Amino acid sequence: MTNPQTPTAPAHEQAQPTIEQLNSRLERAERKLKGLQWTIPGLAVLAAVPIFMHLDKPTGINAKSIIAESFAVQSAKGDIVAQFSADRDGLPSLALLDANKKVRLMAWVGAAGPSVSLLDPQQVSRATLSLNEKSDPSLSLSNADKLPRSVFAIDTTGSGHLVLYGTAGGLDLSAHNGRVRWTPSDGAPVDAVPAPK
Repeated sequence: MTNPQTPTAPAHEQAQPTIEQLNSRLERAERKLKGLQWTIPGLAVLAAVPIFMHLDKPTGINAKSIIAESFAVQSAKGDIVAQFSADRDGLPSLALLDANKKVRLMAWVGAAGPSVSLLDPQQVSRATLSLNEKSDPSLSLSNADKLPRSVFAIDTTGSGHLVLYGTAGGLDLSAHNGRVRWTPSDGAPVDAVPAPK
């Protein structure tokens, strides 16, 4: 006697739920992939933006005060164009350099007072404006051989004083007493216009 067999569904009916499940899974995977298609490049752009912003902007310091012994400014090429520093005695100075890396302007505060000096490309001071310990101003002009050629200053009486130097000597003009004195390089001073008595 044969066992009665349970009727089975046709093969295509058994496979149908499996194909529907696969289609559903495939559709879900496609939706996720489409979402990732824009998510990954978006994340890459978001990560790159701060890097490019940092490269495009100079480094900045946001502080109320900065304390240092020396501070330098450099050009886009990396050359130092300005230097602000303090000497061993703590007195400040500022140096400005030209394209050839030569100091062309110096400003400093010395023990006697402040000064500003203009230098030529050979680093020779050609003009210096200063205040002395009594805050009396002076302007000194020199030639390329570092020799003073003229000095305009306030003398000890508070009047103007002008000295002009040449290769043969100097002319000394004093406002407080009207004196004009010629001082030749190889002789004794001569009062060209004697001071009034």
